[in-house]
Amino acid sequence: MKFEPTEPTFMTQFTLNRANAKSVMEGAEDAERLVARLIGMLGGSLKTFYVTQTGAFDGVCVYTFPKNHDSRTFTCLLRSSAGYDRIETTKLRASADAAMCARAAREVEKQLKK
Repeated sequence: MKFEPTEPTFMTQFTLNRANAKSVMEGAEDAERLVARLIGMLGGSLKTFYVTQTGAFDGVCVYTFPKNHDSRTFTCLLRSSAGYDRIETTKLRASADAAMCARAAREVEKQLKK
């Protein structure tokens, strides 16, 4: 079974530092530009950026990087330069990738039963 390489995609949810939450929220467009700039400087691409109205986080962004480890570098930069406190990152898989993984698992399972 052959996997086609795809660019790693991530979703990061973040909570603003309460000390500067007001100034950051008033400049939400500036926050989006900063996030896009940081991702771009690391060779990635910002796909979406949202400020949330409900839930445990103040915002969420989805982005891609050529390499997995760039997402960790990005979250370090968010903490140090953008003033975000709580940050959670999830690696995303396209449904086609998930289906391919399921087929590969079935093949391995068949081999185990032999």
